[in-house]
This record gives sequence, C-alpha cells and structure tokens, in this order.
Amino acid sequence: YKKAFLQVILPFSLIIGFGVWANLPSANTEGWIGFTTFGTFRTWLIFGLSYYCMLLGKKLATLPLNRKGKWALTIAEVAIHGIALYYVFLHAQRPTQWVLTGLFMVSIAIAVSGHSYLAQLLDNVTFVDFLGEISFSIYLVHAPVIMAFRHVFSIGDWGYGRLCLLGGAVLVVAVAHYYGTNLLVKGWRTLSTRVKTACMASE
Repeated sequence: YKKAFLQVILPFSLIIGFGVWANLPSANTEGWIGFTTFGTFRTWLIFGLSYYCMLLGKKLATLPLNRKGKWALTIAEVAIHGIALYYVFLHAQRPTQWVLTGLFMVSIAIAVSGHSYLAQLLDNVTFVDFLGEISFSIYLVHAPVIMAFRHVFSIGDWGYGRLCLLGGAVLVVAVAHYYGTNLLVKGWRTLSTRVKTACMASE
C-alpha cells in the first residue's frame, strides 16, 4: 500500500487538490466556505509536500557528496531562500505562494540532509535553536497578531519598517505563549499529582 500511496494516490490527489484550490472562489479561512474548502485543501497539500520533503531529505542524505557537491547544495539552498523571500515581499498571489512553499520545502530537504554548510553553521547558533523550540507557538499566534496589525495599519501602509515591527510582535507574543503554556502544563501536572497523592492517601 505504501508504494501505491506514494506513486499513485498522493500525487494524483495533489494534482486534483491544487486544481480545485486554484479555482476556489474564496480563500478566506475565517468564513465557513473558505475554512471547509481552502483550509482543508491547504492542509492536505502541505501534508503531501511535507511527506515528499522528508523523502527527498533522506535521499539526499544517502548521497556520497564531495566538497563541491555540498557547496552546490548550499548555494542552491541560499538561492531558493532568496527567490522565495523576494516574492513574499512582493505579496505573491495564491499560485505563486504554493510554488514558494514547494521551494521552501526543497531547501528544508537540503538542510536536513546534512550536506548543507549553511545548515551546519546555523545548527550552532543558539537563537536559531530557540526559534525552532518556539516555532509551534509562532504558528499559533501569527494570525491573530497579523489581524491586530490590520486593525491598526492599512495594508497599503505596510513598509519594511512595519513588517519588521510585525515580526517582532509575533516573536514577543510567541515567547509569551510558549512560556505561559509551559507554566500552565507544569502547574496542571503538579496539581494532578497532588490530587492523586491525596486520593491515594485517603484510601
């Protein structure tokens, strides 16, 4: 079943999914139609791309590359990031955004392969490790922070300065969310342990 899934079912469903997604009348996930169509297809498409990203990373890791090969992958990784970020700042439309998502996943595959000098360099940077630690919190809080900014600034007024301010705000809120959640989880575990101990003692 794995072979059939990877070679037939997943590619076919991605092709159909991209076709349906590209022609959706609404991409607003805040509404019911957008959430049940665009939101659902987006999740499936990202899952499929992520799966192939993982397979590509594993395949690259098995290649016996010399120094020139590793430099070629590193340059490709940097170039992909540059192209993707360039179009991100141009406010790319939906089809282009999915192309950029695919490019980012190729760069991730290169990074996790162990052959990228850039990945080896960043692996020793504490701040990068910290961003990875709070990455899920960043994902959870970025949308409400962006919505809050939209109430303060109009879209046309978003220059590079305000984009940097937005990024900083997302980071601050994500850090607060990360540590706040950890404190709540730790407190809940402590409370549940005490309740269990008290119940056992009463018996």
